[in-house]
Amino acid sequence: MLFNSLSYAIFLPIVFFLFWLSPKKIKWMVLLAASYYYYMSWGIKYCVWIILTTVVSYLCARMIEKRDDEKSKKLFMVLPIVFIIGTLVFFKYFNFLSETVTSVLRAFSLPASDFTLKLIMPLGISFYSFQSVGYIVDVYNGKTPAQKHFGKFALFISFFPHVLSGPIARANDLMPQLEFEKKFDFEQASYGVRQLVWGFYKKVVVSGLCAYVVNGVYDSLEGQKGFVLICATVFYAFQIYCDFSGYSDIAIGSAKILGIDLMTNFKTPYMSQSIKEFWGRWHISLSTWFRDYIYIPLGGNRKGNVKYIFNIIITFLVSGLWHGAAWTFIVWGLLHGVLQVIETYVYKIGFLKRFAPKKGEKKILCPSGLIKLFLTFALVCFTWIFFRANTFSDAIYIVTKMFSGIASPLSYFKLGIANLFHLNNVTKLRLFISLPVLVVTDMIFVKVDLYERIGKMRAVPRWLVYIAVLLLLLILAPSDSNSNFIYFQF
Repeated sequence: MLFNSLSYAIFLPIVFFLFWLSPKKIKWMVLLAASYYYYMSWGIKYCVWIILTTVVSYLCARMIEKRDDEKSKKLFMVLPIVFIIGTLVFFKYFNFLSETVTSVLRAFSLPASDFTLKLIMPLGISFYSFQSVGYIVDVYNGKTPAQKHFGKFALFISFFPHVLSGPIARANDLMPQLEFEKKFDFEQASYGVRQLVWGFYKKVVVSGLCAYVVNGVYDSLEGQKGFVLICATVFYAFQIYCDFSGYSDIAIGSAKILGIDLMTNFKTPYMSQSIKEFWGRWHISLSTWFRDYIYIPLGGNRKGNVKYIFNIIITFLVSGLWHGAAWTFIVWGLLHGVLQVIETYVYKIGFLKRFAPKKGEKKILCPSGLIKLFLTFALVCFTWIFFRANTFSDAIYIVTKMFSGIASPLSYFKLGIANLFHLNNVTKLRLFISLPVLVVTDMIFVKVDLYERIGKMRAVPRWLVYIAVLLLLLILAPSDSNSNFIYFQF
């Protein structure tokens, strides 16, 4: 049941009315039933692992809280983490590890036969596994109490808006909300609907249209070279941003109309002026998870420069591997780690001070802000090549061919644009209307909570905005807009 499907458009209002019409005591039951129904709509077989993860996490967290001696507490922390991460590694990385070992052995002329399994990775396992691990560690560290109510804990893990692709919730943030102390708040629900609709615009319109351009280049690389590869990569930057932030907006909006606040997952990341700032704005629930449960436990930046570099690289390597069992993702993570290390030391030696905004200049609109914004966006786009490429050799092909022909700049740009737009005129028009709307809106979001601002408008202009957005959705959406979200594969 995709968020951008008719079935979800029917499912969500039904859940909304059942939830708010139910007595307080059974609201958690309504949401738990809805969450498992939603999850089972993808296949009943997937439920085995989410149920096992839920039971193991619940029981071990209770044991951690009950035990007095540190040794027992640590044991009941380690055991569930080994089980949860072990399950994740088995389903997601077994074949990748097997193929890698086989390739290494053959490289040394040692006998090795292929050994892979036909595994079906449970949907959302990367997300609910990390959420469970975070919960167990927080209980162990005393940051949150163990949930005594099994049903509400099961809802914490399986809550349908975020179970497949986040945001990754923290127990001390989400768990108290499952007591359902709040009454229906019309303003909160209206805010949620506005965020949900804008999420549809990002996913259905912008991401869907960008996919035409990106897939036409990245899935047919033979003979492609020059500026067309750069353009396709930039369009992919918008595609993945709108795909995933659109998902997050729909998830957060869906939860909000049910009276539950999920954490913000994106804050206009392409308005960042550094790689570090980018990761403070992109997939925030995951980046803060890696910070809190990997980077800081490793020592963060507290143990000298060498240890800092090691911790950053390890954290981003794990981030890359988390996104997929392929060398392309590992290189993508490594590049972000290296870029952040370089950036840290460039700032330390004061090289970028000359580009600091002058007194009275706005941070983004001043020349230095625009330079850093453009440079950050260019570097992020470069790393997206490895994220999107179908194979590592495809990524290398793009990197080595993207500047082919630049010695003749005019023909380089002209030929690149001509090769890129293999679309019909209607699709081109849709694309060049939808992207500026997105960019302008994101620029407004840097300073203003647009959802809240629209809600405070008078009735007539507010409804004109609603009608305009709905018209944009109806007119600009491509016909096959019910495609999967990119992050479902992770």
